[in-house]
Amino acid sequence: RLRIAEGRGQPEQVIALLDDLERRASSREELISVLTQKAEAFGLLGKVKERLETLEKLVATLPEDDPRRAPNMMSLAEMYVNTGQKEKAAKMFTEIASGKKEDPITGWAKLELANIATENGRFDRADELYMEVLNEYDDQELIISALSEMRHRYAEQNQKKRLASNCERLAKTAKNESLKTAIRAYLTWLNWKQSGKERAAKAMEQVLNDLQGRSDPICWETQLTAARFYQEIGDDARAILTYQQLVAGAKRKPWSTTARIELARLLEDRGHIREALVLQKQLLKMLDPASELDILLDAKFSVGRLYAKLRNHTRAIEHYRDVIRHEPNSFRGAKAQEEFAYSLFALGKPEKAEQIWKGLLQKFPNNKEIQVSVRMRLGEMYVTTKRYREAEAVYREVIERYKDDWRYGFALVNLAKSLYGQGKTAEAKKLLAEVQKNYKDDKLLSEARRLMEIVNSGAPLDSLKGGGKAG
Repeated sequence: RLRIAEGRGQPEQVIALLDDLERRASSREELISVLTQKAEAFGLLGKVKERLETLEKLVATLPEDDPRRAPNMMSLAEMYVNTGQKEKAAKMFTEIASGKKEDPITGWAKLELANIATENGRFDRADELYMEVLNEYDDQELIISALSEMRHRYAEQNQKKRLASNCERLAKTAKNESLKTAIRAYLTWLNWKQSGKERAAKAMEQVLNDLQGRSDPICWETQLTAARFYQEIGDDARAILTYQQLVAGAKRKPWSTTARIELARLLEDRGHIREALVLQKQLLKMLDPASELDILLDAKFSVGRLYAKLRNHTRAIEHYRDVIRHEPNSFRGAKAQEEFAYSLFALGKPEKAEQIWKGLLQKFPNNKEIQVSVRMRLGEMYVTTKRYREAEAVYREVIERYKDDWRYGFALVNLAKSLYGQGKTAEAKKLLAEVQKNYKDDKLLSEARRLMEIVNSGAPLDSLKGGGKAG
């Protein structure tokens, strides 16, 4: 019966059967097997409390010398972290960390203890633990995680000098040659403003030269660091080339997927829409819906957006629908509905688009991004369909309620557009003059100048193509 329920994907029925088996377990090994399956079933159902309690039973049941105990302790400790029980988590991580150093799980436990130490402001203790993990363990994914956690946590807590000091020590003491190369790359990125852009670029080029002929996770992580560095200094050509080399060379996740995601974003930002679309569609084939659903939905949303930029709104809608079906109530789901409606508008269905947009304003009343973005979309639709009074009303709502939003200036220009459409030429000119006087954003000023030319010439708004799409 248990196997039939599992085969039919009925986790609730599986748990009921496992409860019965737990009550009837006649040996420790049988109980361990049942508790292991129960913990897994509760995880599939998203029942956090029940899974945590089951893992506690399982850890208590497993003998201390059983090799299955430490992995289950890690799972339980991570659940303690996620449920805010930091003291219990630290106690369990400490017990795991006291195991044999040959076992990488002790390193993962020390990494978690280091992370907890940074959260508590105990940076000297965190230093000891991070450096121990990075100097004494060979597991590449552990090394990468430790370096990444130390970098991000110290940067977030304004400990950049400590971070630089640790990296300089590692460059001398690390036993792993790939790690030394990774540290050189990160120090180059960290210090480029002091050393100068050209000198830093040459140093990073040498790092990449040293990686030639090597292919392992630390090397791939180093290439990611280099690509991000090139982006930061504005060298898009080298960033793209480095990402492309990583896409071709990285054989494992997350590097193979991360490289595609970041390269696609860069290409899209630079207007290479078709190339970005190819990468995002590759991701759709690579990602596992069961374990990588979040990244998969991001990719589906991105594919929809890219198709829309190519004016293939029918294909865009297909991908937005997938996101909406999975997440109708999330922020990502709301943005997918917003873009879905825009594609409907582009396909000549403004009434349906308006209905969806107004529904979003009601459904997400406290989400500023949705409120501003959707109003900008509505305003654009009203102007396009010559419903200028409604456009004026919606742009005035943005201006009155969201003065600190980055789209405020665009709302002013579009308000001027709606006023001009109603024949209120003097008011439109006044608004546009204020924008040109008070703002420096090139795109915004370009739109304001183009509209001012139309207003001054008395030409119809139809002669103004593009622009006004900051939402």
